[in-house]
Amino acid sequence: MNYCRADKSSKQQELFPFILDQESIDNYVQYQKDLKEWKDVYQKYVDAANANLRIIGYCKVLKDSENFNELDLRRRTADAKEAVQTCTKNLAGITEQMQRLQEAIGVYNEFIVSYPMYIESNQNKI
Repeated sequence: MNYCRADKSSKQQELFPFILDQESIDNYVQYQKDLKEWKDVYQKYVDAANANLRIIGYCKVLKDSENFNELDLRRRTADAKEAVQTCTKNLAGITEQMQRLQEAIGVYNEFIVSYPMYIESNQNKI
């Protein structure tokens, strides 16, 4: 098992020879994984909010129908509105977290892109 980790580390070092240490590489890769997971969670909350908005719409349509209890529809509407508010609140927090991760990844990306130019400029000075 240690061989696999060592092999993985050496391959990452080949891809990112300019990053100072393995911990930086691990952080960069983890930030990308975390961002993907947060995007998946974000989508689930969006889907849940949309489902509850549809429930609110259905309840409005069914309000005048004789086949449905008005109190039941009001309760369902209130529950759906509360769920939409919860989703909205959670989406704001998730968006904030995704922005932090994107900023961290952006810092690494800027370093990755600028490193070859940095090396070239240092070689030209010699």
